Amino acid sequence: MTYKQAADQGWQVRKGEKGTHIEFWEVKQRSTEQESEPERNGSESPADENARRLVHRIYTVFNARQIDGISEYQPKNRTPFEAVQAGKRILENSGARIEHDQLDSAFYHRRSDSFHLPPKDAFKDAPGYYDTALHELAHWTGHPSRLNRATLSDSYRFGDLNYAKEELRAELASVFMAAELGIPHDPANHAAYVGSWIKALRDDKNEIFRAAHEASSATDFVLSLGREAARAEAVELAGSETAVREATERHPLENGTLPAIGLEVHRHRAVGPVRQS
Repeated sequence: MTYKQAADQGWQVRKGEKGTHIEFWEVKQRSTEQESEPERNGSESPADENARRLVHRIYTVFNARQIDGISEYQPKNRTPFEAVQAGKRILENSGARIEHDQLDSAFYHRRSDSFHLPPKDAFKDAPGYYDTALHELAHWTGHPSRLNRATLSDSYRFGDLNYAKEELRAELASVFMAAELGIPHDPANHAAYVGSWIKALRDDKNEIFRAAHEASSATDFVLSLGREAARAEAVELAGSETAVREATERHPLENGTLPAIGLEVHRHRAVGPVRQS
């Protein structure tokens, strides 16, 4: 955090501590009023440049260990089971078409709008499966019916520049989603693309900022689908509870039970040992 942010909380950066400079970039829509010329980059069309502008700021920030008075950070640790359940829910809530029809490869197919993976048993562990699935889900967000990401629609073959840029966006988004969901991320699974990323970044110093921005948009899009599903479940549950309450008011309980009104209650049944996949 910045010195001012710490001071506003009543904390004090220790004397002699040196801050770290960070860059903040934000893509904003241009207003109808006359504004200063945006910083240009070589990859956007004139129409895009006229519609958007890059906001760039530099801040000096300090780590919590450099600040007196701040409480110790307590990270939210998910159990492996919770992480797997989070990955499963995010895939289900996306509505993406997932095919487990590959031997040892994973990819997103634009024309069929589906992504293809090996069977779950082919992965070393469940986090490895969901780590790969999140990468392909990130590609899926770029479809014209969703975020309409140019690096996806204009990518034609493995190794071309747009392909490298799209892979960088998908990798960043998968890292962001994995961090949010508590799923371990193994960068070694995606090492084949590093060389092409380096070329893209060397050719355009601002590419990392655009990639991070679009990866954040992809992450927000996927997580918003999960929030919408959670809200729908809450509304459905609230409706069921209302129906039970109204039925109870119309039909007083007899012997502590509710008369049959077309509602079913499903109880979870304990099962035997579960084979891990």
